Amino acid sequence: MLLLLACTAGPPPDPIEAQVAAPDILFITLDTLRADRLGAYGDPLARTPHLDGLAAEGALFRDAITPVPLTLPAHASMFTGLYPNEHGLRDNSGFALDTGHALVAEELSTAGYSTGAFVSAYVLHHSLGLDRGFEVYDDEVEGERPASATVDAALAWWGEAQGPRMMWVHLFDAHRPYEGKGGDPYRGEVAALDVAVGRLLEATDGSTLVVVAGDHGENLWDAGELEHGMVLTRSVLRVPLIVRPPGGLEGQSSPPARLIERPSEWLPVPEIDDSPFDLTPVPDAPRAARVVEGPVSLVALAATLREYAGLSTAPGLRAAVEGASPSGPVFAESLYPLFHYGWAPDFYGREGDIVLRGDGAFDDPTDPWWLLATAQQPTGLRAFVASHAVLGQGPDSTAPEVLRGLEALGYTTRRVLTHQDWETLPRAADRMALLHRVFIAQGRMASDPAFARTELEEALSQDPGLVDAWFSLASLRVNELDRRGAIEALDEVLKRVPDHRNALSMKLALARALQDPELELQVAEQTAAATGELQAHRLVAESLVKLGRDPTDAALAGLLVDPRDCTLNGLVAAARLESDPAGALEHLGRMGDCPPSGRHRMEGACQLALGKPEDALAAYREQLSHTPDDVEALGAEADLLVQLGRCEEALPLLEKLYTRQRRPEVLATYRACGGTGF
Repeated sequence: MLLLLACTAGPPPDPIEAQVAAPDILFITLDTLRADRLGAYGDPLARTPHLDGLAAEGALFRDAITPVPLTLPAHASMFTGLYPNEHGLRDNSGFALDTGHALVAEELSTAGYSTGAFVSAYVLHHSLGLDRGFEVYDDEVEGERPASATVDAALAWWGEAQGPRMMWVHLFDAHRPYEGKGGDPYRGEVAALDVAVGRLLEATDGSTLVVVAGDHGENLWDAGELEHGMVLTRSVLRVPLIVRPPGGLEGQSSPPARLIERPSEWLPVPEIDDSPFDLTPVPDAPRAARVVEGPVSLVALAATLREYAGLSTAPGLRAAVEGASPSGPVFAESLYPLFHYGWAPDFYGREGDIVLRGDGAFDDPTDPWWLLATAQQPTGLRAFVASHAVLGQGPDSTAPEVLRGLEALGYTTRRVLTHQDWETLPRAADRMALLHRVFIAQGRMASDPAFARTELEEALSQDPGLVDAWFSLASLRVNELDRRGAIEALDEVLKRVPDHRNALSMKLALARALQDPELELQVAEQTAAATGELQAHRLVAESLVKLGRDPTDAALAGLLVDPRDCTLNGLVAAARLESDPAGALEHLGRMGDCPPSGRHRMEGACQLALGKPEDALAAYREQLSHTPDDVEALGAEADLLVQLGRCEEALPLLEKLYTRQRRPEVLATYRACGGTGF
C-alpha cells in the first residue's frame, strides 16, 4: 500500500517551479493584543484603520484562540504547530525550544525562501530556539524596543532580500507599561501599533500573503487581573487573526453582533493602576471581506504558512480563508500560577460553542465569561483537554545571561511547585485579591515602609508560599539594617525556589556586609547546588581560599562546566604546586588564553620541582616580559640563577629587586655574588 501511494503521488515538485509559485509572506505578531480593541472586531473607539483595511481585503477569524497567554510559548506554538505540552515551552523563562521540533521557517528556507525575523522584546531572544531557519534574526534589543525601530530594521531587510521572501515582525508596544497618548492608554498603544503595521503593509503588493495575529490578549481587570497569565478569560485567549491571501478577497461580511457585558464586580484596583481605561463593553461585531465563524487555534498557523508556500497538504486555515467552516477542538493553558505561586494551573478547551474549564462546561455565545455551567457533557472535549493538560518534561536550559535579560522585563520562572495534584491547590482566580495586596505593599515600600511591612506579613500569614512577598520583606529588612532578619526572609524564598538568583545574590551581599566568611561560603555552595553555574563554583572555591581551606574539589567541580576557566585552573594549580607539580603544570597548560597574572611564575616553580631548571628560568622570564615589576618572579629567577652558580646573570635582577624591596637577605645575596652597589 505504501508503495502504491508513493507511485500515485508522483515526483516531488521541481524546487525552481515551487519558488516561482511561492508568494512572499509577511507574518506580523502583535504582542498582548485583545481582539476587541480593533475596529474590525467591533470596537467603536479603536483607531486602527490599517488593520481594519487589511480585514476588508481578507479573512477575519472571529474566535482565534492562543494556546497560552505568554509570549515565548505562544510563538513556539505558532512556528511549530504544536501545543505547549508537545513542544515543551511552558513559560517565558526557564525553557528553550528543543532542536528536535522543526520550525516552519526552516522548511521555508530549505524551499528557497529568504527569511528574516525582527523581534521587539528580549523574551524572544535567539538563544531560546525560535531563530532556526531565519537567515537574519534581529533581536538586538535591551528589554524592548518601539515598533517604529523594529519596522525600520524590517523594511531595510525586505527591500534588499531576494524573493520569495518570508518576514516575521513582532511588535511589543501593547504590553504594559501602557504609554499610549490620548484617552485610554491601552487603545493608544494599539493605535501606535496600527501605524507601524501600516508601514509594513505599504511595502507589500497584492501578491503577498499577509498574516497578522495577536500572541495573547490582556485582561484589563477582567476576572480581577490587570495583565495576563494568571487567569484564562476570553480577553486573554481571544486574539485578532487576519489573513489576506495573495490577490485578496472581495465582499463584505458582518455577521450578527453580540454585546459582551462584563460582570459588575470586575473593577480596577486604583492603588495598582489608575490609568483611565475605558472599560465600556465592546460589541462583538466583526466585519471583513470574510468573517470565519467557529474557534481556531494559533497552533494552525504553521500549517497555514506551509499551505500557501506549497510545501504541504496538511490542513491549516487556508480552507477557512477560502470559505470552509473550521472544525475540531482547541486547547489553552497557563502554568504560570503553578510555577510562580504554587497555585493551580488553568486549562481551557473549546469545540463549537461549548467551553470546558475545570470541571464545568459552558455555552460560550450565551455565557462568554463562563460563569453558568451548562448541562451538556462534552466527553470528547474533556478527553482532548486531559491529553494536553499535563506538565511534561520540557527542557530547562535558559542561559544565565538570558535570564538576566528576561528579568529586566519582569519574566522570571519561579518553580514553586511542579506536582500534578492540582485539585488540592488554590485557584489563581480566588487569590487575586491577596496578590493585589502584595502588589500594593510593594508599590509603597519606599513611601510607607511600615504599611508595606504590615501588609506583606499579613499576606504571608494567609499564604506562606508567596515567594515575591518574602523577597520584598527581605528588601524592607535590608533597608532597616536588619540583616539577619533579611536573611531569614531570603531563606523562606530559597526554601521554595532554590535557584532564585536575586535572593541568592542578596544573601551573598548580606553575608559580606556581616563580614561572615562561613555564611559567604554557605551561600556560595547553595548557589552552586541550585544553579550549577560556573560563577557559583568560582565563588565556592574563592570562599574556601579566604578561609584557608583547600579549594581543589570545588574548583574541579567548576571545571566540569568549563575546563579552561582561568580562575579555577589557577586555584587548582596553586593548591597542587607543592604536592603535585606535574598536576599543577597540567592545569596551568589549560590557561593559554588567560591573562598572565602569576601563571608563568607558578609554571616556573613546577618546572623547578620537576628538576627542569632551564624550563623554570624560561617561565620566570616569560612572566617578567608581561609583568616586569613582579617581585616574586624577579626573586625566583634570581635565586635560581644563584643556585646554578650564574651570579653574573643574577646581579641585575638582585639590584632591581633590592630597589623595590629593601630586604637585608636580598642585599646579602647581592654582595655574595660580588655586587658593589648600595
